[in-house]
Amino acid sequence: MIDTVLFDLDGTLIDSNRLIITVFKYVFETELPQFKLTHSDYVRFIGPTLSQSLVNYVSDEQEIQRLIQVYRKKNIELHDTFVKPFDGALQLLIELKKRGIQTGVVSSKMHFLVERGLKVTGLLPYIDIIIGMDDVVNHKPHPEPIHKALSLFDDFEDAIYVGDHPNDILAGKAAGIKTIGMNYSWNLEDLKATQADYYLDSLIQILEVI
Repeated sequence: MIDTVLFDLDGTLIDSNRLIITVFKYVFETELPQFKLTHSDYVRFIGPTLSQSLVNYVSDEQEIQRLIQVYRKKNIELHDTFVKPFDGALQLLIELKKRGIQTGVVSSKMHFLVERGLKVTGLLPYIDIIIGMDDVVNHKPHPEPIHKALSLFDDFEDAIYVGDHPNDILAGKAAGIKTIGMNYSWNLEDLKATQADYYLDSLIQILEVI
């Protein structure tokens, strides 16, 4: 029986896709104007860590870190006015808590921003543990973030990971747990290719899987 549900954050529990694209556009237009990116290029930034995204355009690690700081400053400036929970997110989490099911968020963004996003959207009280990119050495699709999350629970029988990006499904599979892909993903074609255990149209349908 599934007694633990782990979620990705951006693009899964909270709708922050527009925020991510807006901030990346700001970074490229102000700091990397030599690159002319398409909308499809920006969509690919949804899911990976900032370093994983920027290394495709900048090879110098010091410059990557500088650009990450530019990104984070702009992200914090816009964050609270952009993010919102996906339909059914709050209802789902409330019901999971009623059923005694453990919950966690495993994200590729900084821990404090994960917590901030959950707080702004009203979801934080229903999340038991948080794993951000600064809580682990290896990032999705590596299984370490999921293993780290599960290690923080006193006990669990069966867990499932919910995500909107291929890296989420690959990480869940690598960690040896079931996976759910959300069909509202902006990376749906690539998400389907990872062959998650389930594909759902809305978060509330997770109750049917459980």
